[in-house]
Amino acid sequence: MTNRQVVSSGGIPNFTNTVITSEVYGFPPNAETPVGFNSGLGFPTSGFITTDDDRMLQVQFINGQLGSSFNTALTIGGETGVRSGAAWFEVHPSLNGGIIGKSTVTNQGYVASTGNYLLYPAVAASPNGSVAMVMTLTGPNTFPSAVYSVLKAGGKAFGPIHIAASGVTANTGFTAVLDPAGRWGDYSAAVIDPNGSGIWLATEYIPGAGDQYTNWGTRIFEVQA
Repeated sequence: MTNRQVVSSGGIPNFTNTVITSEVYGFPPNAETPVGFNSGLGFPTSGFITTDDDRMLQVQFINGQLGSSFNTALTIGGETGVRSGAAWFEVHPSLNGGIIGKSTVTNQGYVASTGNYLLYPAVAASPNGSVAMVMTLTGPNTFPSAVYSVLKAGGKAFGPIHIAASGVTANTGFTAVLDPAGRWGDYSAAVIDPNGSGIWLATEYIPGAGDQYTNWGTRIFEVQA
């Protein structure tokens, strides 16, 4: 979007776009999660959490690169079913006379967890080029937990998944009773600390019993990437 200053006088800025070929995307399945019981409604939960759709939920321009991630369908080696995982991208954009020129994917990939599902990832890059990703992890025998992974500067793939806050019980939200899959936080968040060396991350998990309506919580934490 260029010529943005005309908005203040009622004008319309200029919009241009370009299509970039990326890695394969698949519409993710709902994530399995342990069945709970909602005391307010008096019914068990569905045992599933929604993964929503293919919208780009957070995009940041850092170090000359656009970085983003979202849910995707993945088939993990050694497994027969399809799970939701994280697809991530780094794109180098360019402008040519105020119009988008040739832009390229400089790095991309997937993050998955054997036997589990990953939901709503968000990424942010530090000044040194490393990238942190935050997301929720859940599974048939895993309570929804806050996790993260780090892509080292110059690397091509994210490292191991680390648990920042383990879920302690099942999701008992009222939407998990009323809907085929319980509503979940539509996005996580990742942002550079003003000190330039840390990255703050936030995502949803299940910290405790909650009340008769729901028991989700948000975990906010900092990592040194």
